Amino acid sequence: MSRALVRVAPPLAALCLTSCFRTDLPSVDTTTWPFEPLVGAPEGWVVEGRELELQCPDGEAARYAWVYPESAAAPPGQQRELLPLVILFHSGAFDYVFQPDAAAPTDGPSFQESQDEEKRLTAAWAEERIWTTLGMFPNEDGLEVHTGALPAALAAKGFAMLIPGNCWGDWWRNRSSTTAQNVFEGDFFFRDGRTAAEFIWLHAQGAFPPGNPVPRPVGIDTSRIYLVGLGEGGRAVTELINLRETKADGSAGAFLYAPAGVVLDSPIDDVRVYLDSANDLYRTIQPGLLRVWPSREVMANGTLAFTPLFGIPARTAILASSNDSAIPPLANDKAYAQLAKKPQADVWFHDGGELAHVLSNQDVTLAKAVADYLAEGKAAVPPELVQTLPGGQ
Repeated sequence: MSRALVRVAPPLAALCLTSCFRTDLPSVDTTTWPFEPLVGAPEGWVVEGRELELQCPDGEAARYAWVYPESAAAPPGQQRELLPLVILFHSGAFDYVFQPDAAAPTDGPSFQESQDEEKRLTAAWAEERIWTTLGMFPNEDGLEVHTGALPAALAAKGFAMLIPGNCWGDWWRNRSSTTAQNVFEGDFFFRDGRTAAEFIWLHAQGAFPPGNPVPRPVGIDTSRIYLVGLGEGGRAVTELINLRETKADGSAGAFLYAPAGVVLDSPIDDVRVYLDSANDLYRTIQPGLLRVWPSREVMANGTLAFTPLFGIPARTAILASSNDSAIPPLANDKAYAQLAKKPQADVWFHDGGELAHVLSNQDVTLAKAVADYLAEGKAAVPPELVQTLPGGQ
């Protein structure tokens, strides 16, 4: 791994001081670092780390990052420029402790550790993952290579970014104290990945939380908020676009979150495929999935495959590779079939055809195509990067 990444990564101890936000304090530290991914980026862009209003399973505060041009930074009321925004959800957000102790539920050996990976239930891991996604911290995750190509391309196109960290290992699915809660008796802690996704959307929309609002560092055009999910982060996107108001009679009302466009890079839309396989690795994954989703019956909730057609943005893309060994067979077939029912003018599918997972954050050309697609639609994507949607039109 390149030593350049190590040099530009902010010390984690310093990152822990990037915000003094608490529910009883009105201010927030705005320490920033130059945005310097491995592939390079426009000058004058910065990364600002902040604390989220959630606690990680290890008791530390969850965190997120703003990425924006320093020239656009201004206090609320003085922000003359409204920037389009991409909320970027990172990959890798899955882990569980095999035999948790109620007194120290995250201390025991975990699934990821059994795969020679770092445990993914800590604030430190989630914070590292943010910086890895930005191409500013070493990547050591199997098939995935993160050079920061996608954030760099988005910055070049003028998109501000919000990147939350997921320290709950829940595939971005859980929200405590709701019907989307994890099985507490299995974990002995509450998972809140979907809560983080919802909170980040609210931060994008305006000052949040209501009781102690944290101002945005730059002005955001709330009609141009886009969602991009890398790997497991794709589930954060599909969970959000499925959430709806509940009417007085109990029926589903308007969608709560309506992005201008979405991109899913290497998603695993239907996790039920893990339960249907005799693969030894999948057998190990199954108990953890059944803590995140308490039954097979609820696993389809929040998927693209079962999103109402009118809830899927016209500008929706799936990037994947038919040779990606990290995506189980059949995992996306129903999603492809559902997306094929949409008018295809702005639906984009790309098959990388390589032994790789999370394609757009390692490939500068593909990353630029994603940024152009979000800004201008499918017509801006080079024809050689467009393939026919499997099972589609």
